[in-house]
Amino acid sequence: MQNPRNPLPIGNWLVEKTILITGATSGIGRALALLLSENGSTVIAHGRSPTRLDSLGASVRKNNILRVVGDLGEEEGWRAVESVILEKQPEVLVLNAGYNCRKAYASRWTDSEVFEMMQVNLISPILCARTFVGLPRLVESRRLALILSTSCHFARAKLSLYVACKMGLMGFGKALQQEANDLGVRTTLFYPGRTNSGFRETPNSAYMDPESVAQAVASVLCLPSDIVPYEFTFRPEVDTYI
Repeated sequence: MQNPRNPLPIGNWLVEKTILITGATSGIGRALALLLSENGSTVIAHGRSPTRLDSLGASVRKNNILRVVGDLGEEEGWRAVESVILEKQPEVLVLNAGYNCRKAYASRWTDSEVFEMMQVNLISPILCARTFVGLPRLVESRRLALILSTSCHFARAKLSLYVACKMGLMGFGKALQQEANDLGVRTTLFYPGRTNSGFRETPNSAYMDPESVAQAVASVLCLPSDIVPYEFTFRPEVDTYI
């Protein structure tokens, strides 16, 4: 497993920046929060569980992790994130939070499952992104990262609702990329393959570690301002379907 506290490239753009990460209490989000905190960023970590957020804060050597508690499946949750965006005006927003309630054929989704999945995976990210791109312009563009999935490229049976949400968010992100000059926000779409994150009860040694994914995401966000990374697909060798 790669050390999540390995330094990022010298002179990286993220040093001393304020970065808000949704879904920061487990998996990729937690690994990214730890990595960026150790590299000098101020991290605003979002999560549903105050206990897990406390655990995250206790895991860093620097006192530079702020927190925002909220369930993105509820209005109170996404409004809490929006309020922090408006108050702290971060240079970077990483929309990482994701949720899949279960695998099921399309005919078996309940109404509540459909609305909950859409709220967490599509509607809340759009609302938070809307607020972020409406912040005052900076001399150098703010950066928005949408953590999607290789499922956007290769749909899987029994994941129709999850795939629909991620592909909807992908379309939203592609449109934002066309608005970059007007909004002053650079949007990058990330498509990680199978990762040993909170989505999996049993880790698989052939899959990517969250720490490795976090290093990849942070490195792309650190690219010089004259390089615009629109999309980044990465996966373990066992993902051979692309």
